[in-house]
Amino acid sequence: MLFAVFMNKLKKLLRSDIRYECGDSSYEQGRSYFEKGLVVNQTVKNEGALFVQLNSAVKGSGINPYQQNIRIIWRHDYSAAQIKGDCSCTVGYNCKHVAAACLMYQNANRTLSPSPGTDASCLAWLDGLNEPAPQQGNIYQEFIAYILKPGNTKYEFTVDFLITKANKSGRKGKARKTTLATLRYSYSYLSYIQPLDEEIAKLMTALNTYKGEPLLAGALGYIALSKLLQTGRLFWKNTENPPLKAGVNRNLRFDWRQQDLGNYELSVEIEPEAMLLLTDPPQYMDSVQGTIGAINTPTPTADQLNKILSVPLIPAEYADEFSFKLTVDLHRKKLN
Repeated sequence: MLFAVFMNKLKKLLRSDIRYECGDSSYEQGRSYFEKGLVVNQTVKNEGALFVQLNSAVKGSGINPYQQNIRIIWRHDYSAAQIKGDCSCTVGYNCKHVAAACLMYQNANRTLSPSPGTDASCLAWLDGLNEPAPQQGNIYQEFIAYILKPGNTKYEFTVDFLITKANKSGRKGKARKTTLATLRYSYSYLSYIQPLDEEIAKLMTALNTYKGEPLLAGALGYIALSKLLQTGRLFWKNTENPPLKAGVNRNLRFDWRQQDLGNYELSVEIEPEAMLLLTDPPQYMDSVQGTIGAINTPTPTADQLNKILSVPLIPAEYADEFSFKLTVDLHRKKLN
């Protein structure tokens, strides 16, 4: 019994572990589910010195709760934990329901053996770090609307800059186009440019451009896109659509498809279906749901994906050899 108590104290599941393993979006949604009491059942099915196996049920939008099978594995020094959580929802892996269940497990462990005088309010402060700052000012005042649109090639995306405002019906008024240079150098006297717009303009000035428009690619493109989402003023193609928002992680799938002549073509798809953004790390954009999100690990880098996407047609007689060598080479790169 003494060993079990000692082991539980070592096996602390940190909120940072849950956020890292499930992603920011799933963590925030899972925290909301947990705080609303939507984790309706949880049992420890198996436990060892460095792992615990959980079965949980979390209420969602359907009639029946979603079921989770979660394995939490600690490092040998208990400094961090890995989460492998399967769920019966459509996302299926390390989703918001898994995050909610992990928070329930964390809370249960803390409740069983609290330290004298412990104040957990610091955790609420820590969660608040990632909450966006409230937007200030008159909602009918002019603002910058960022328009995400396709670039010159399949996986390229650029941004347009519009000045618009909401009318009292909630629709956007007539917009006029502005330039990156205006945002970059006129922030000091234009009332519709907010501090975050100034920061975004500086980032975008450093990006490569296509016909004067910034291309959202690479590591800098990833940062710029994160800032654009943070504004709540990033739209797909036009302001008639709702602003884009952060979505849950999705899987990237590689598949060989045989053409009529017998040659094989490599297909790169996101599940559920979405467009691929070659930022670093790569992301997806779902124009139907209006979401942008991360790709589940392990994920190739943007450079690796660029090379993979340029793969030629493979004659049938070379398909097995080519597929084997490609898999081995990618595995070696991940290990290095």
